[in-house]
Amino acid sequence: MEYKKPKGFSERDSVTSIKCKDARLYLPTVLIYSITNKDSSIIIGFGDFIRYGGQHDYDPVVNMLRRKKNEADSVYFRPIVYDQKTARSEFNGDLAVQYSPHCSDPFLKKYNNDRYILVGKKGVGEFTVVFYFTDRAKERALNMIKNTSEILRFKD
Repeated sequence: MEYKKPKGFSERDSVTSIKCKDARLYLPTVLIYSITNKDSSIIIGFGDFIRYGGQHDYDPVVNMLRRKKNEADSVYFRPIVYDQKTARSEFNGDLAVQYSPHCSDPFLKKYNNDRYILVGKKGVGEFTVVFYFTDRAKERALNMIKNTSEILRFKD
């Protein structure tokens, strides 16, 4: 994978996880690596790096959509499923989906907005990029989300 830290961001100190008490599946989100901007209004986290290894028959398109349909909160933010052409050009993947698992308890008691981007590539694996941001940083964060492929993507 290709990773580029956005300008003005620095590494955070530790692994962080959150369990959303009102999520349908009550699954934790674990950020194995995360970065934050200077005023700490945006956190970008990376987690759920799954390598398929020898599982060449695993179809990320079918399985990812099933999983995310169960986790996504379509009342507050309707999931965006990128078409295959966009997933390939943006992330060099076969499928990408952007969603928000509604959570009434703010991440770290500060970040009440989130967006998850999950990208899969058949025979290779999948990754998740998570954006947590404050109301004050919403416009900037949403712009960064549009350019997630500049942060992380599968290598050509």
